[in-house]
Amino acid sequence: MRLSGQDGALVREYAAARISAVASALFGPAHAGHYAQEDEFLKFADRQHPAEAARLRSVLDGIQKLPVRTHAVEAIHLIDEFEQVLEQITHDA
Repeated sequence: MRLSGQDGALVREYAAARISAVASALFGPAHAGHYAQEDEFLKFADRQHPAEAARLRSVLDGIQKLPVRTHAVEAIHLIDEFEQVLEQITHDA
């Protein structure tokens, strides 16, 4: 996808994979499938990390709104912010 200039699609795939990985690390294999879904992960964040949940929603919304062909700079900015929020949630768990 990167070589074809589809950075928006690539970032969406990346975000889904990272949520799945974080869910697996936080909840273990028995519950990871459930929490790997974006909606369920956001519900968890609302309950356990309310200070970060709004920021996570905002970043994910920005990622979903990226056009398929977007500038790499914009994509990287959203990934950086996304990773910061995930790191905060992971370390506060």
